[in-house]
Amino acid sequence: MKNITICVLFMSFLIQYQALSQECGISAIQQARKLYDVGRIMESIKLLEHCFEINGFTRKEKLEALKPLVIGYVAIDRYEKAEQLSEQILKLDPNFSSENSDPLLFQQLIKKVKHRIEQQLVSSVSKVFEDPNKAPTSIHVITHEEIQNRGYQSIVEILQDIPGFDINIVKGVNYAMIQPRGYRSNLSDRVLFLIDGVEENDMNTDNPWISRQYNMDYIKRVEVVYGPASTMYGANAFGGVVNIITKSPDDMINVKNRWLAKKKNLSIHVDGNYGTFNTAFFDASVAWSKGQVSFISGFRYYYSDEMDLSFDPNWKYQVKDENFYRNKLTTSNTDVIQKVLTSAPSSPLYRVVQSNSEGTPTTIAPTNQGAQRAMEYDRAALNSEVGNEPLSFTNHTEAWSWNAKLMVRDLTFGFQTMSKTEGTIGWFNNSRAGSKNGGVFNQRNFSTYLRYDKYLSSNFFITLFTRFKNHGAGNNSRSVRVNSYYNGRLSLANLTTQTASNWTTTYFFNEASQMRSELRMGYRAEHFNIIAGGEFRYSIKQGPYLTSTQTFPSEEGTVPASAIKGGHLFQHRDIGAYVQISYDIFQPFRITTGFRIDNNKIRESGGYGTEYNYRFAGVYSIQNFIFKGIFSTAFKDASTWTKYATTSSRALPNPTLEPERVNNIEFTGRWKNNEDSFNIELAIFNSSYTGLVRARPTSYQGGTTLQNQAAGELTVFGLQTNLNYLINKKWRLYANYTYLKDIGKNGTLSIPSNLFNLGFNWNNQKGLNINLRGNYKSSVPMGSGTSTPNSPITSVDSYFVANMSISYQFQQRALMGLKLQITANNLLDHLYYHPGIRTADGNTYAPRIPQNTRNITGKISITF
Repeated sequence: MKNITICVLFMSFLIQYQALSQECGISAIQQARKLYDVGRIMESIKLLEHCFEINGFTRKEKLEALKPLVIGYVAIDRYEKAEQLSEQILKLDPNFSSENSDPLLFQQLIKKVKHRIEQQLVSSVSKVFEDPNKAPTSIHVITHEEIQNRGYQSIVEILQDIPGFDINIVKGVNYAMIQPRGYRSNLSDRVLFLIDGVEENDMNTDNPWISRQYNMDYIKRVEVVYGPASTMYGANAFGGVVNIITKSPDDMINVKNRWLAKKKNLSIHVDGNYGTFNTAFFDASVAWSKGQVSFISGFRYYYSDEMDLSFDPNWKYQVKDENFYRNKLTTSNTDVIQKVLTSAPSSPLYRVVQSNSEGTPTTIAPTNQGAQRAMEYDRAALNSEVGNEPLSFTNHTEAWSWNAKLMVRDLTFGFQTMSKTEGTIGWFNNSRAGSKNGGVFNQRNFSTYLRYDKYLSSNFFITLFTRFKNHGAGNNSRSVRVNSYYNGRLSLANLTTQTASNWTTTYFFNEASQMRSELRMGYRAEHFNIIAGGEFRYSIKQGPYLTSTQTFPSEEGTVPASAIKGGHLFQHRDIGAYVQISYDIFQPFRITTGFRIDNNKIRESGGYGTEYNYRFAGVYSIQNFIFKGIFSTAFKDASTWTKYATTSSRALPNPTLEPERVNNIEFTGRWKNNEDSFNIELAIFNSSYTGLVRARPTSYQGGTTLQNQAAGELTVFGLQTNLNYLINKKWRLYANYTYLKDIGKNGTLSIPSNLFNLGFNWNNQKGLNINLRGNYKSSVPMGSGTSTPNSPITSVDSYFVANMSISYQFQQRALMGLKLQITANNLLDHLYYHPGIRTADGNTYAPRIPQNTRNITGKISITF
């Protein structure tokens, strides 16, 4: 009897449970809404809560039920509970947005929670928002708050302060060399640089022209992806990805410290900056939002005279002594000897040093009179006017950028454009004229894009991303260089014909355009994600620069005689397809595998053909510890300039140049405490590079010239650590360390072995913030047996430089929105150097570049 009673009770419970479950579906949601509409809010909440307790909703119904439940908790002033449930809504549907008919407080709550969640996620690894702890690679994020508190004035300063990057500021055609994890080249073309996912790398050289042209207040965060990333981005995501995420309108409009904050749908921010070296820059941003339509735009104008380097012998414009000219002009070149013997057989300016058995001179040298004459010619050139200005060291910068986004529900239309004009003399020594004498390089980029992001369900989403880009060097890019005896552009043959040293101006122009469209789709479940996509690119790129002695090389310019047949324009067609799958094998362990195929065709028969790349990653997370194991590959397609352009010393193009390749193995571990006030991360990696492009001597027209060839190999072992410690609400400590060691076959790498960055931040929670940070770089080997074999110096010394920034945000109502900041870089006024470019020889290219002495900038900001 007892057993029968238990069975009856059990069956009764099952029937009741089933009935409640059936009542809980859509009918319960409809009933809850009716109860809310008639003011019976607590009954509405209890009904929905009961259904959640007995798991009476499907996944789709949960999303529909959470909305009225949150609205109910908002109505009874339970904001903390409403916020927790709003997070559940956005986890189920990251693209969820409120409707105009929803209560205003609910709309504001969803925006607030979405903004906070997005701040904790990254989008640059897998092209979708994800938890950085579960992302299948190493990533570092710099937030807007950190950018402002630390007083960063450029992207370069940010990258100098994070692990894994060696930055050399060379103050020339390219302002800074960005070298990821030990890879050093003459440009920064091994890093993919994005702004809101749109590539900014120049389409001809693959170089990101990163200087001081970007508005720092307009940046929401900077996401840095370490290591190969070709499985998602294709060619050129070789050493890493730097993605600048700009603000949304809500990021500006929802700022607390705004003057005239009554304008809920409009915000304006302006910065005025002035400092050392006559440096002045102006930043402005504006945001507007109404309903489902919003707009944001940011602008910067920058000008600086830059530091005067004329204290250094490389930029003094001084002639050499007689011994230098005797050694420099002594020659065994048969062509020079023949010209001398033909044009001036009895000149007193040269003498025969050595002859063969037949009495024919094989080596000739200048006499004392000849060396003096060469020195006089050079002195006259260096004391002359160039470009209607007395020759002097000048290296000014003028740059600007403008970005804008218009968003209508799921559609975003945007554009970004920038222009920078910088003096070229930083790279070069006394052989080039200063910027006020005409020696400048102008780079201009323009892109516009249309992006459509749509969740077709709570699990399935689609993105269509189409952009058009136009990049190039403007008509006013020009090189003003001296034809002199000390730099070897004039020889003993010129001396014997009384040729005076002289200045020549060459104008440069190049241009490239690209149309690119990408379609990607994704399915996201609780323990399984898949992302797949394809893209098509069509580009018209210019190989060698058009050059001219006239002011409009785009009309007057010509290409070198050594250019390949078919002209200087090259049509590129690129197709790529990729897929990435993540699966939680069991709760703490996730595996991710990615694959991509790329095909490239140039004209009819050129291009690299087909490339395959892979990524495998395992992420194990338990309590406060996260461990990642990663294997990834990438390839670097040689730029159009590298393949097809020529120079005076590199007369042979190489249209069949194969891509560089890299395999990377990496292990990372991260630990944080329960409060997440302390976390430390360690990454160990081993990167093996093959097919590295190097300029090699090659037979050419009976002699030799250089040609770019895929001939190098390199293996770099390294580790990087990162620590953050929020000591209390006021104090924060952050530090990172990078160790790099080459295991190569081509000599020692000219890179520092140790990089260390340390910072302290103090905020009194009442508007005052003080930041102190420092950077240490160990010595860099140079010269014979290194990757800069032509350098006349054997090393660049180690250094430590300290920087400080102090800011005050006014809290008083009358001054709300006003902020003052003063930033001092190189606080201790230490003279230190960065290495010159990789091919620095001490003759044409300076082997080391002095860095800025103490420089101070004051800033006034106001937010409306």
